[in-house]
Amino acid sequence: MPSPLHQTLVELFRRQPSLARQAAQEHAPGARLESTPYRVADSDLSAAQPPELRADLVLLNGNEEHQRHALVV
Repeated sequence: MPSPLHQTLVELFRRQPSLARQAAQEHAPGARLESTPYRVADSDLSAAQPPELRADLVLLNGNEEHQRHALVV
């Protein structure tokens, strides 16, 4: 069961995906970020074989054809 802190962080990023850019800039200062905003994406991270892995939140940066970064919570 996720902790209250984990749930709070998921909701924070879900409501304000733009925080992902700030986190990336602070923790990966050399990263070349796209100017497009981050957006919530499908959180299914399952591999071809079990076990199923599912993120609570996935935020993508870039356009539909060219993804540069992702933040997985």
